[in-house]
Amino acid sequence: MAPVEVSRTQPLQLDLFRLTDVPYTNAFDFYEMIPRFVVGGDKSRYYTPEGRIAEVRRNPDGTALPVERFYEHQGKGYSLDIKPALIKQKEGNYKAIFPGVREEIIETVVFKLAVEKGYFATYASDDDAKPENFTLFTSIYEIQRELERQRGAVSYSKPEIKEALEVLQEATYHLRSKDADTDLKFQLISDFGHFNKEYDDNGKSATIYIRFNALISSAILKRSWRLLNYESMMKEDSFLARWFRRRLSLMFIQAQLGKTYNIKLSTIINSSGISPYDQLRDNLAFVRKTLKELDIVERFHVEKEFEVNPETKRQVMKDALFVIYPTLAFANEQIRANHHAKKLATALPGEDGKPLIDPSLEFGGSPREREEARRKYLKAQAQTEQERGKAKPGHEPRK
Repeated sequence: MAPVEVSRTQPLQLDLFRLTDVPYTNAFDFYEMIPRFVVGGDKSRYYTPEGRIAEVRRNPDGTALPVERFYEHQGKGYSLDIKPALIKQKEGNYKAIFPGVREEIIETVVFKLAVEKGYFATYASDDDAKPENFTLFTSIYEIQRELERQRGAVSYSKPEIKEALEVLQEATYHLRSKDADTDLKFQLISDFGHFNKEYDDNGKSATIYIRFNALISSAILKRSWRLLNYESMMKEDSFLARWFRRRLSLMFIQAQLGKTYNIKLSTIINSSGISPYDQLRDNLAFVRKTLKELDIVERFHVEKEFEVNPETKRQVMKDALFVIYPTLAFANEQIRANHHAKKLATALPGEDGKPLIDPSLEFGGSPREREEARRKYLKAQAQTEQERGKAKPGHEPRK
């Protein structure tokens, strides 16, 4: 008996989730802004919530202490503890592994595959599909093929992909907000395993299931995602370049020529999870280089911030503000993403349970087809408003 199967009925939001063109994927604002990857492996460094630079330290037995970070999102401060996965090695010993660049790339591929092949599933212990049970059915072979399609010769072996999935599943996160309204413990993948027993070395006949965490599942049910240029991002070799693409796509919603996106150097370091240098000028140079090579940035300039060193009485740089101007191509992508988001927000359930898109947001079809679509949408709109009215407290139907 299979441990998991596709539920008989799927929510309307899943149909909307699939309305994504091939070059794009769906990204989740709150989730994507969590600095969940430790870049640099054993040499990685990070700013602690107290503001000091710490290093990943491995014990002689292969274990490692959690990484403790602080970052801000939408004006709110968060503390994040990342406990590494403990993965058994070929030699029989165990090694602590933090989710890093490999896991970031594979998670991106898995999200893309889920746009087409993800379902709300029923598990052996559940009577019905639950919000936390959004599940992808795929194979390690398929993940590897997608990596090869997008990144050419730069790929990972099947054992490396399997280990990355184990790290994504076993590493534990504890997220807390400063005002105490958020306290979450989660894994990037809730669980995964083989769906059938026909496992072979090339992985072609071995289906695996990957259950996403509740942050992802609830975001889908809330229609809280945004288009992201998947193919362009996957071609970036730099972790920070991919992070900038995500950040600007999700946060710079009103990108227009002449408008700027402003972000501090300290925010870039804390929110991306890149390993900081000792000297602020070296961090500045690294971010400058990344932005110069990023094709969605038309130009940028830097405004340095200074403070007086109490010992030397000299001015020293304490931070820097990057003022970023987007390219016309990126601005057009954001217009497209905004239009898509409006479609998602205004979609209504039709008589067959499938979503109806506001016909004023669609382009194409004959006048007769557009009029028929308008009629169906208005009918669904009236039905939805009627149901909302019945749901209001104290509502009494007319006699």
